[in-house]
Amino acid sequence: MNMKWKVVFVAVLMAGVSLTACVDQQASILLQGSVVGDAESEGFLCSYTLDMDNPGLVYTQGFVDLESLATIGQPRTPLEGSAGAANVYEFAAMYQNQLVDSRQVGAEGGGGGGGGFSNLPLNQNDVIVTSATITFPADDNTFGFAGGAAALEDVEYERVFSMLVRSGGGVGVNNIPLINGQQEADLFRDFLTANSVTSRPLTFVAEIQLHGETMAGNDVESNIFRFPIQVCVDCGTRTQPLCTTSVEVDDDDDDDEE
Repeated sequence: MNMKWKVVFVAVLMAGVSLTACVDQQASILLQGSVVGDAESEGFLCSYTLDMDNPGLVYTQGFVDLESLATIGQPRTPLEGSAGAANVYEFAAMYQNQLVDSRQVGAEGGGGGGGGFSNLPLNQNDVIVTSATITFPADDNTFGFAGGAAALEDVEYERVFSMLVRSGGGVGVNNIPLINGQQEADLFRDFLTANSVTSRPLTFVAEIQLHGETMAGNDVESNIFRFPIQVCVDCGTRTQPLCTTSVEVDDDDDDDEE
């Protein structure tokens, strides 16, 4: 993992702030947001509807309780026992290749490998998404309170992965860590504790952008997606799960099983 640390986090007070996730601009890759999967059984395996027009439930903001994130991780579902990795909070990014379908270019024309254009590869507009940049901008994460200092620079991480999305509307989903390990979780914890904010959340704003390359060798990027995250040290609440579930759970039955 390639991480670049610049400064400690600073926060925006939750009170009086109205923040929602949003899409900033058009791009070769359209990033939809943090979609919510569905776990249809007690196996806790999430499934996603790969439809950008009807993605199902999408989170407009995140919630992290650092204590529960450290002890049980981010739950896969609201069910007990569906724990994730400790100190890892993920954003389920759904994105679509907006480039024209290179397999159909000139399809009604003459011969050639590109459906009418000689020497045009059929998959030239397919995109391999190779990384995501997670940025906590200084301008959006600055609020002077209880001795808090203003940030001078952004906080930025790079998450590396690989996913092929076909041209003409191909869709992919990746779980991208916004918090990845104890060191990153401690940046939030140390800041909140130093400012005596432990039992209530403050809102941090993450900017998420995907990067990749077409099969023709051209660099492409997604829109920048802004995602507010409420973070507390110990609210007594589990961190926001990745998925919902259609499994009904009887609390009394759970107690009996335990």
